[in-house]
Amino acid sequence: MHTICGHCQKEFCTRSRKRKYCSHPCYAQSRTGEKRPLQSERQRGSGNVNWKGGRRYDKDGYLILHSPYHPFSDSDGYVREHRLVMEKHIKRFLLPSEIVHHVNNIKADNRIENLQLMTKKDHDRQSAIERMDKGFRLPIRTTHGKWAMKFTACLKCRKTMRKHRAKGLCTRCYQLQLPELP
Repeated sequence: MHTICGHCQKEFCTRSRKRKYCSHPCYAQSRTGEKRPLQSERQRGSGNVNWKGGRRYDKDGYLILHSPYHPFSDSDGYVREHRLVMEKHIKRFLLPSEIVHHVNNIKADNRIENLQLMTKKDHDRQSAIERMDKGFRLPIRTTHGKWAMKFTACLKCRKTMRKHRAKGLCTRCYQLQLPELP
């Protein structure tokens, strides 16, 4: 059934013949003469008692800021802070293909000196080089169809001649870390 709102004169659909207003704000404004915000509008953002300034950590450990009008914000209106810092520095929005790399690998350190703009290809290459420096390569598929890490050197003693045991350690380092049996 279509009815006309008693306040704003818009047509709206309802099941009840008793309903005279299209929404609660129209009802409240007709009663008091002023528009009353909805409960959900009053408790959003800085109006909420739990508001902490719109800055928090996401599931990956990056700082995110509440920026609902940003073109690349997520569904909750948040954008990673290091992307905002880089956008401000280069004075344009980042492309989806561009990645901001943390030079010291600390995700919460968003100083411009610590950030570097890269393409996805360059970032993957840089990450592979950093992994090689730590002593292991990319994951490889074993004969059983499972993935395993291929280590080029022991992570503890950095020797390459000894046979590797587990967790990136050679046999000697692995045995040294085992607890002694009584």
